Amino acid sequence: MSQQLDDAKAGQPQVYDFDAPRLRFFSLFKTPLAADAVEKDISRTVFPRLVAIDLATDEERWTAAVRSS
Repeated sequence: MSQQLDDAKAGQPQVYDFDAPRLRFFSLFKTPLAADAVEKDISRTVFPRLVAIDLATDEERWTAAVRSS
């Protein structure tokens, strides 16, 4: 897992045009969080409007999304 994260951070710019190194990416395997780090929930709407209108909860929306893939 650690190697996969290192590979993702490095990117493959020699293979893909838009896969440059991710300088701000870090791996918790090698860089621990700072003592004053805080967690914050991300709240945003990620579903298309029709899905958001037709289904009442995020759980229903994710279930519909899984079924459609």
